[in-house]
Amino acid sequence: MKMSEVKSVYFIGIGGIGMSALARYFNEHGVTVSGYDKTKTPLTSTLEQEGITIYYNEDVSRIPKDVDLVVYTPAIPSTHSELNYYQQSETLVLKRAQVLGKIVNEGDCYGVAGSHGKSTTSAMLAHVFQVAGKNCTGFLGAIASNYNSNYISGSPSCFVVESDEYDRSFLNILPTSTIITSIDSDHLDIYGDMDGVRIGFNEYANNVRENGSIIIHEDAVTELESRSDIQLLTYSLNSTADFYANDLQQIEGGFQFNAICPTKTMNNIVLPMGGQYNVENALAVIAISTVNGVDEEAIRKGLASFKGLKRRFEKVISEPQITFIDDYAHHPNEIRAFIKGVRELYPNKRIGAIFQPHLYSRTQDYAEHFAQSLDIVDEVLIMNIYPAREEPIEGVSSSLIYDAMENGNKQLVADNDVVQKALDLPIDVLVTIGAGDISKQVPQLKEALTKKFALA
Repeated sequence: MKMSEVKSVYFIGIGGIGMSALARYFNEHGVTVSGYDKTKTPLTSTLEQEGITIYYNEDVSRIPKDVDLVVYTPAIPSTHSELNYYQQSETLVLKRAQVLGKIVNEGDCYGVAGSHGKSTTSAMLAHVFQVAGKNCTGFLGAIASNYNSNYISGSPSCFVVESDEYDRSFLNILPTSTIITSIDSDHLDIYGDMDGVRIGFNEYANNVRENGSIIIHEDAVTELESRSDIQLLTYSLNSTADFYANDLQQIEGGFQFNAICPTKTMNNIVLPMGGQYNVENALAVIAISTVNGVDEEAIRKGLASFKGLKRRFEKVISEPQITFIDDYAHHPNEIRAFIKGVRELYPNKRIGAIFQPHLYSRTQDYAEHFAQSLDIVDEVLIMNIYPAREEPIEGVSSSLIYDAMENGNKQLVADNDVVQKALDLPIDVLVTIGAGDISKQVPQLKEALTKKFALA
């Protein structure tokens, strides 16, 4: 069945960031959309406001029995009663990534893959393409502030898609062109080890269509096997890459730089975001846009007007008395890059971090690396592990990170103590870090800090 033929669809796990983007896509195209999720969130509430019916209790007697398609996320346990019912019926049941592939592979597809940075980069690319008039449909892995959505409505023949490596989802995507931001050790529950990760990304790269292009970070290019039928271009801050930056200057709220391209130089590009890694993300967008015919003026306007993503270097409070920044970083390398970016913006300020580890398996694999990344801030609060899809692992807790840290200004905190402990920290800048439900603490922290510092 072609996705254009679907008249009704049921999502199991509709509140997930990737699932909700698909739900919005179908809903916009006149399909009857409903779904299940175990927890009501601001995102599911927004979906309901958009006309989508969502149930929060697992109940086979209530689910629609005559839908054309059922979409589920790998985060849903195999024992889920609704999933089992549909799998035993004659209904077409597909994983989220399979459905996404069936949609985006029918047109020009611009993918953004990578262990880190793919959400910001895909949103940045989609925005530049919108400014350029390419009218691409965007499937994003986070809420883009320019659109207040993880889905951008556009043409049925042009797509920008975040190509997620978890569960090997990105192998369902056949990109016309793709960015690969990084190839790093992560999701070892899926890939086993770094060799497995490397094999997965090479399989994805081999999915790029003939005569297409791969824009890859210079540090990752050695992990990729060569292909003679595609254009391979590198980017980084270093002048050894095909696309690089020079005269990098920190300005109010971000950076200004010259983008050095193989055939020309784009002077005085403005990017209103912190973190030099976001300059590299912008270089990747400049590269893939240039290769695919976007003119320089549109690239300039798109980057300068990009407002970033929710929970990606998001400034919650920016006042002389206190700065509060929230970020989704959940891998040691992401955390180190994020904190380094905060230090760049606030070099003489005292920084405090609240970190929530994500997954027992990731904590077990990287406890010492997490500790080393957190050691570079002045004060650290460590929350309990957010389990997401996992069951507890014996002997694995946030204490593994705490015990490995050399910084003595550290505390293990329960969820209900986070706000008060944060208020007691002797800091100028507060950052919240993690991919779990630490996001629920953000509005409470904002309110408490606003009250403490008597902010307007």
